[in-house]
Amino acid sequence: MEPRAYERLIDLQCRHWWFRARRRAIRAVLRRHAPPGGRVLEVGAGAGGNVAMLREWGRVTALEPSPLAADHLERLAGGLDVEVVREAVPTPAPERLGRFDTIVALDVLEHIRDDAGALRFLRGRLRPSGTLVVTVPAFEFLWSSHDVALHHERRYSRRALVGKMRDAGFTIRFASYFGLLLLPPATAVRCLDRFRKGAGQWGQWGADALPAWMDRCLYALFAAEARLAGRVALPAGLSVVVVASP
Repeated sequence: MEPRAYERLIDLQCRHWWFRARRRAIRAVLRRHAPPGGRVLEVGAGAGGNVAMLREWGRVTALEPSPLAADHLERLAGGLDVEVVREAVPTPAPERLGRFDTIVALDVLEHIRDDAGALRFLRGRLRPSGTLVVTVPAFEFLWSSHDVALHHERRYSRRALVGKMRDAGFTIRFASYFGLLLLPPATAVRCLDRFRKGAGQWGQWGADALPAWMDRCLYALFAAEARLAGRVALPAGLSVVVVASP
């Protein structure tokens, strides 16, 4: 991810409707599928927007290779009892990490060229009774300058992600899309984006353009699905979520 993308992420992660609603959906998935207690690993923790939530499930280790993001993480970690490890997946010394009861990789795999190798690495870091939760952006037809700015390698269908995880040795416990209600307007925005100049703009998040009332409406629309997250498999959406065991 470009340095300016991390700077924007640090600014947005607490206040923007997308990140707040996404955390609500992930929390619902974890509450249904991952028992609290034990050790938690967040892979590609970024600017640390999820670590406070993840502490509900145990002691958190945040794995993050970006110096800019890791610096911000360490400032957060002091008050949250979070360990920050400045390495990427797979790490050169996985035994240093140990094994975990819960691992989350939230919008991370799409950044990794060898995503199959990353999944095998994560399986090796899970305890036998552990839980892996993965989210990725959905559907190649939604590819836009947003993906270019974030240095994505690909987008996924649910079938493709489930297949890769099974090939890596995981047992799939739940697989779904989320963000169904937002898929039609997002598709229209991404199609318009293809006709715009200046790839890499952040207009899809609309962080600087949306009035407060619209931010609240979009949050409510997305968060409404949280009651179904982890329980009902939706047929389409902006993202894919899969829960698996080793």
